Amino acid sequence: MALDSLRELAEDVGDLVDGVTAAQAQVATALQTGTVTTQQIRGLRASVAGLQADAREVRGALDPVDVRDYLTHERGADVIGLWTWERESRHQLLVVEQRLREVDEAAEDLEFGARQRVRVVRSGDTWQSLAQELLGDWREWARLVEANGLDYDSLDSGTVLVIPERR
Repeated sequence: MALDSLRELAEDVGDLVDGVTAAQAQVATALQTGTVTTQQIRGLRASVAGLQADAREVRGALDPVDVRDYLTHERGADVIGLWTWERESRHQLLVVEQRLREVDEAAEDLEFGARQRVRVVRSGDTWQSLAQELLGDWREWARLVEANGLDYDSLDSGTVLVIPERR
């Protein structure tokens, strides 16, 4: 495989990362506003399916890459850079594929009208503030943690929380 082909693969991986980030933002917006139509969700799921196909195609092109084929290159730094890029690209593909599965699952829940109430965590949210807002009592924070199978320490912006029924 020529170095130009490898550069194209690097651009493809970058495009996939951008695509999955945009898809995540669309699902988060849909979850926050609740004003998305079934048609829009189906379009989003089709985009996610396209990104998943692109990821498989990039993986198929990357799998036969063996940096040892370039060991005869004149500059050792170029070989090291190529090896580093190849490892990082494989890692990015794994992350992209996982994020795409998560986005598709969230979109599927939206499409099929999951009956659970959900809320996307925003910067500055705490378990106690969320419990006060969503359950009417800050002392119910432990129910939120338990309903989502998370640790008390794991409340990151962008996380989609399932909201249990009020007592």
